[in-house]
Amino acid sequence: MYKLMQLPDFVKLRGFAGSQDGKWTKVYEDRQKVLLVESRPEDLKPGEKGTGFNIVRATVQWDDINPETLFNTLHDADYRKTWDRKMIEGYEICQLDSRNDIGYYAVQPYWPISKRDFCNLRSWMEFTNGEYIIMNHSVDHADCPEREGFVRARSILTGYYMIPTHSGGVKLIFISHSDPKGSIPAWLVNNLLGSVIPDTITNLHDCALKYDSWALENHGTDTKYKWRTPKIDWDGFTREVRDKEKQYRVLNLECVQKERP
Repeated sequence: MYKLMQLPDFVKLRGFAGSQDGKWTKVYEDRQKVLLVESRPEDLKPGEKGTGFNIVRATVQWDDINPETLFNTLHDADYRKTWDRKMIEGYEICQLDSRNDIGYYAVQPYWPISKRDFCNLRSWMEFTNGEYIIMNHSVDHADCPEREGFVRARSILTGYYMIPTHSGGVKLIFISHSDPKGSIPAWLVNNLLGSVIPDTITNLHDCALKYDSWALENHGTDTKYKWRTPKIDWDGFTREVRDKEKQYRVLNLECVQKERP
């Protein structure tokens, strides 16, 4: 049994991505690239044992990429095979509904860290104001048992919040809280966030720049991507429902006007 991510879950991620509660500490900043990387300790309940691994947040703005292109770049598994040099294997296990699926991802991290793999529930949503969110967390699945030669890592929360800018570009807020498991000390990972995350964000930017031309060549112009869904208003209405509501109001107003003497 899996809990499908719904609008309140996306609202919660949006709030956390933009939180200004004084708990974030700057670990890297590049003003020229408009990139800021911050981290914070886990939020633990009384008596709860944490992992020791910090939560990381990267905020960056790109004027040469729009949110839709970045959203498609992150989703397209075929494209990922062309640029993710650390990926060993990745595939969908099952589709739960139009906005939630479960997938497998195996990766070879930086030497000398041994191979890791994940079984994640991924969720996504498109919004009528031009924003997009993709997020995931680890789950168990019968068709995704632990493999020999891999350490089964855990994504506690990974999120990509994409916001359109006035220039036609995108502001990306990336959230990551993972436990790599194995014998990697938390202090080492926490200290490397300021160097690893900027490289990851830069690589994503370079790949997103090439996506539209790659998609045109490999998918064509008429492809309907299965990850695309009707856009949702943040207040809970889909665009379709909103349009019908407007049409009803117009028709109702016309009827009232006709009834007047």
